[in-house]
Amino acid sequence: MSNNEDDVFAIAQRALDEEVVNDDEVVGNEEYAAADAIQELEQAHLVIGELEEKIGALATENETNKALLTVREALLESLSQEIEAERERNRQLAAKLEAATRVPMTPRTAAVVKESGFFGSIFSSFGDNFTTFSVLKVTTQAKLVGTSPLSLAKIGRIIKALQSSEYTFSDNEVDTIISALYVSRDDAEVMRAAFDIFDEKLSESQTRKGKLSANVFKQVLPLVGEDIEPEKVEQLFNEVDSNGSGSIEFDEFKTLMLKMNPE
Repeated sequence: MSNNEDDVFAIAQRALDEEVVNDDEVVGNEEYAAADAIQELEQAHLVIGELEEKIGALATENETNKALLTVREALLESLSQEIEAERERNRQLAAKLEAATRVPMTPRTAAVVKESGFFGSIFSSFGDNFTTFSVLKVTTQAKLVGTSPLSLAKIGRIIKALQSSEYTFSDNEVDTIISALYVSRDDAEVMRAAFDIFDEKLSESQTRKGKLSANVFKQVLPLVGEDIEPEKVEQLFNEVDSNGSGSIEFDEFKTLMLKMNPE
């Protein structure tokens, strides 16, 4: 070959070698890129697997919660039915007691009942006041169970004051007054009945006037268990007589009774 041909051949050979090198670099880069892609794909599979496990666990937990909720609802329904059945039994028992005790027991009968243990939890809570409380209907006595000792003592004083009064209070009237002050405080009809008893019994004409005079008010106070000094009675009367009418009307009487006998 001539020198020129040698030069051309050398140049061509070098170009071919460079092209091969470049191709190798491209292939190498693609292989690295592919390896990176595979690694990322494997990590993605791992993340997907973890997510699927979490979703499965949540689904299981959700099913468990649904089952627990169903059981809870069934228990609540069962308890509600039992409570309502117990309430109905109590209503029936109260009705039977009311029917059986329309005529209050005499002290002797009450003593026999107490000795026998009948309605033991009802009567025993009244302690030494048992005979005094026996003038009340059994249903009223039952509703007084759990009343504080101080209130029971005051109720005992009220009953004795009514029984020893110069006015004649029947056992039913005594029961009505105690019910109004301690049992059916929110029942306007019962409170009105107690007001009417005092209005009729203590008025000079023995007839209802729909209001209590200052003199009648003075007599009512000890009959509801209040021991107030004479000089303070007039002051109390003026305070209770909110509209300044000179007499105590039903709403004023009710307000006073509720304040004197707080729950």
